[in-house]
Amino acid sequence: MRQRVFTAASMAAYCAVILLSQEPKPPAFEVASVKPSASGAGSGGKKGGPGADPGLFSARNRTLKALILMAYGIQDYQLSGGPSWVATDRFDVQAKPAEAASREQMMLMLRTLLAERFELRLHHETKELPAYVLTTARNGPKFGAQFRKVDEAALAAELEKRDSSLGIPLGGTMQEFAFLIRQNMRLFYPAGSDWVGEPPPVVDETGLPGLYSIFLKIHGPTDDLPAEVEAQLGLKMNLRKISTDVLIMDGAAKPPVN
Repeated sequence: MRQRVFTAASMAAYCAVILLSQEPKPPAFEVASVKPSASGAGSGGKKGGPGADPGLFSARNRTLKALILMAYGIQDYQLSGGPSWVATDRFDVQAKPAEAASREQMMLMLRTLLAERFELRLHHETKELPAYVLTTARNGPKFGAQFRKVDEAALAAELEKRDSSLGIPLGGTMQEFAFLIRQNMRLFYPAGSDWVGEPPPVVDETGLPGLYSIFLKIHGPTDDLPAEVEAQLGLKMNLRKISTDVLIMDGAAKPPVN
């Protein structure tokens, strides 16, 4: 009887085929529709998902950039590259998983959908980027009328009383507060000011857990933002370079109409 002899190369190739055949498929929606939005350039919306409908994901009037930020849980400064249309063209996405799914599971499915329908290709890099690092001041934080820890029910009731014209109201985590500060940077660095380009991100390093009701009174460029944050809230904003994980978009294509 002839014996089959495996060389080292043939054995390696055989093992590679076995391993590839055992790789799990990435999570994916059972059915999905991606169409150009007819809603214009207004604000987008999202329906379904955990907390509303764990059997449905629906995003209306969203750019590809917004969908990527959602799927990967990153802020806009952590995404770069790609064609210009990813930040301007808007799409409606509706998708259903095979069974009820958590938010984490749906975001993994959304990543798969973006890779398939938009031919999205990304890679990670680590870059040194300027950022305002938010920490507690020497005598902070100040837990007073403007800044206090609350439970979710009290938080919702408190926010209903806020007059948004007076400043920045927020209910949520310190990380969400840091994000909201950055979103309002244009009040301090308007077009034509000395600041060039996008304002730097604000990164939470306070270590403060839980939900908070925070109210910061701001008026615009006449205010010194870091000084106001420290005086009112007992938090410091220090501008420095930090090592940041970013996503680089290597390619994307508009999806065919389905």
